[in-house]
Amino acid sequence: MINKSLPFLSAELTARYIELFDQAMNIEWHLRDSRDDKVAHMVKIQKMHQELLECKGVRFDAKLLPKYQLVFSSFLGTFAELRCDKLKQNGFFILRMYMIEYHKQLISQLATPEEQEAVILGSQFLAQVTDRILDGLEEYHESVKEEAQQLLLCLARRFLPTHLNFAQEQQDLVQVLKSNMSQGWPPQLNGQLKAAAKLESEMLAYLFTSAAGFLSKTITIHMDEHFGRDNLMQFFKLLNGACPFLILNDYRIAKQGSALRRAEALEALAKLV
Repeated sequence: MINKSLPFLSAELTARYIELFDQAMNIEWHLRDSRDDKVAHMVKIQKMHQELLECKGVRFDAKLLPKYQLVFSSFLGTFAELRCDKLKQNGFFILRMYMIEYHKQLISQLATPEEQEAVILGSQFLAQVTDRILDGLEEYHESVKEEAQQLLLCLARRFLPTHLNFAQEQQDLVQVLKSNMSQGWPPQLNGQLKAAAKLESEMLAYLFTSAAGFLSKTITIHMDEHFGRDNLMQFFKLLNGACPFLILNDYRIAKQGSALRRAEALEALAKLV
């Protein structure tokens, strides 16, 4: 049926197909009590989403932004509450496919940074997605971690600001802080650093429930895990380029708390360019 409708494809038709997937998911969810049945059902729902993407049946339109909040929140329900590594792995993979199309169709085509920013800020579902990514990064199964990391990089490359328009005073502050990390900077700069990091976190509210909290947990994972360290390093590099005060402030907290190993790791990350 989807293949036959492709010549008439529109964003409204894509939304209708996904709404049908959601209805199928929700009806069957209430009818089934066993975990195995629920997992088998969610595998089918994910397969429908994947096939829709693979047959080029996805179209996005900025006029439907409020609907996409429901679309992606619902899709997260295919794996968020079930302990099944295959569902999680495939869920992150399908979300990555969706995010690539979403950005390509809705954002990369726009002529000005202001237009792009308006659509990105309207993409409120992104914070829910990164909440689930954090869960995936802490998973036991490496296959799940890998897909969670790849989705995180996909979002960071497309939805982080490429650079913030810092005033000259803030640019100077970044340089002073970074150049004095080993020796220590004057205590009076801590207030400016905290304020700047808070501002960056607020500016990233569309992407993270708490940017500072996400970074803090991801740093801990990076320090404790050996798997996927290169992926996480790429993420920190992208984040450091967009929002340097976040990592510097986490370093300040670690230094003041005498968490020397963490402070050493953050010092190296802060200097990534």
